[in-house]
Amino acid sequence: MHSRAFLYTPFGGSHALMAAAGENMPRIGKGKPPHQLLAPNVETANEMERMRHMQVLGFQNVIGGHKELKRQLGQSYTTPEQLAKAKQTSAYLISKAHARLAKSMLPAYQQTRIANATVHFHTEDPRYPELTTTSHPNLYPSLHDGKPLANIGHKDKLYVLGHGEVPTPGRPVPHMHASPEGHGPSLSPGELADHLKQAGLPPDFKDLRIASCFGVSTKHGQPGETEANAKYFVPRLHHALQGDFPSLDVTGYKRGGVTTPFGAHHERSDEGSMEGRTRRKTEAVRFPHL
Repeated sequence: MHSRAFLYTPFGGSHALMAAAGENMPRIGKGKPPHQLLAPNVETANEMERMRHMQVLGFQNVIGGHKELKRQLGQSYTTPEQLAKAKQTSAYLISKAHARLAKSMLPAYQQTRIANATVHFHTEDPRYPELTTTSHPNLYPSLHDGKPLANIGHKDKLYVLGHGEVPTPGRPVPHMHASPEGHGPSLSPGELADHLKQAGLPPDFKDLRIASCFGVSTKHGQPGETEANAKYFVPRLHHALQGDFPSLDVTGYKRGGVTTPFGAHHERSDEGSMEGRTRRKTEAVRFPHL
């Protein structure tokens, strides 16, 4: 059996769905199959499936609205000069920019599946979607014992989605957050380790990857920085997991994650800046099992 890769959110919500779409955009752009997203329980999975569906409809409405605006302008202005001038108005340019962004995001939201959702949307009228539990080909059915990670193969890859932070004197133990603003639920490294165990991650699992921002110090590996490096989220998580997962390697990434609608790769950037971007794989740090 070939190894697979899954995305996992311990929180759920729109930010996790956006992160999953961001993970899949470069893959879809290269013609690769998208990774499926797992939620911590069926209720959260079903709510995220509703969010995904509504976001798809929203993108389609934005694209359709811009097409209608173009059609109306074509009927209202009879000369090329008049039409060109109308297309330089702020309203048209904003509509065009929104439609361009919607087109870039739409395939990722269409193709990313909430793998352990049990609902399916029936949309004879797309303005009023109705939920039904029939005719949904589950890609990864939830287990009745509430352990969404129990069916993960020990040779698969699992990317945990969340938003990270840089350790500070006022917050010496960094947390993973549900939102980039730090609002809502969060987990410390030890709490995430307990969460993954409770979610059924197999004891012989080998390849865990933490996609959050600033999971590893940018100075990791530099002489004299051992103590500072150890304060970051991924090294702490690796330490917390070792006793229960003796074969587990944990990978984290330096710097901040970047979702670029037109990018061909996963990227990282400097804190508070979009400059100096690098490909994510060059910022990866693997902490091997002991």
